[in-house]
Amino acid sequence: MSIIFNLTYSILYLIVTVAMVVFVLFGFWSLRERFVKHKEFGLRTQGAVLFAVVVFYVFEMKALRILLPHDPVYFIFSFLGLVIAGFALYGTMLVSFLSRLLVETVVPEDPVGKHIPRLGAAEAREKAEDWEGALNEYYVAAQIYPGNTLIQARVARVLVRLERADDAIAWFSDGLAGMQSPEEVLVLLRRILDLCQRQQKLEEARDLLHLFMTRFPEFEASVLGKQFLEEHRAAVPLSAPGGESELQSLESHPLGEDAAVASHEQGGSDTLLEAMEDDWSPHAS
Repeated sequence: MSIIFNLTYSILYLIVTVAMVVFVLFGFWSLRERFVKHKEFGLRTQGAVLFAVVVFYVFEMKALRILLPHDPVYFIFSFLGLVIAGFALYGTMLVSFLSRLLVETVVPEDPVGKHIPRLGAAEAREKAEDWEGALNEYYVAAQIYPGNTLIQARVARVLVRLERADDAIAWFSDGLAGMQSPEEVLVLLRRILDLCQRQQKLEEARDLLHLFMTRFPEFEASVLGKQFLEEHRAAVPLSAPGGESELQSLESHPLGEDAAVASHEQGGSDTLLEAMEDDWSPHAS
């Protein structure tokens, strides 16, 4: 009987330890996503995470009562430690969830312009060439409108101005995931290929090009890209002296008004095209 009792205690200790490790590691990861990468979880995701945290607390309290039946002092300090850790790791998510839930409740169900980001403050700082200030404004907008491709593209553009090419590539790549129009994806792909070429990240550029061609196999630029890769199967640079490059193949088919109109009719946003095409050059003053 004592063997079964000890085995049960050992298993319970193991489960409690694993749950605590997951609780802490996921909390640190979520804080890093929010404050380092400036990315925000969706409302449903936040609700699911907070619900899981509540379940974790219920389980931990019951487990502590079993493991510490005759140590009330240890139980109290363990409970306080869990509460402090929870507020430190998930407090910002709780505040964000409650505030967004309140807004969703108070604001009409489908007000005009509800999902249109207000970027006036960031654009004003851009015009004043206050790149750090503009970046911070866009970071705030990215948290208010998570997954907005226009904001992600603007963040990447400012990062290029600040000569933070690696971060810009990451934000451009995130923007690709939320796009359905090949014309819009192509605009961001051009920028990423250009940055990858400067950073000598040729393998990453080729992977992105292959991903584009797989996603939009019938698009004209994909056909040209396939032809280029078939003709240049060897590991050659994206841009070789005296020869065409994958980037040039894409640039040889610029997006005109027809493409922008088609993108708009498909549900895309020609505002994004304008945002990326206008004033793109990172060396422009």
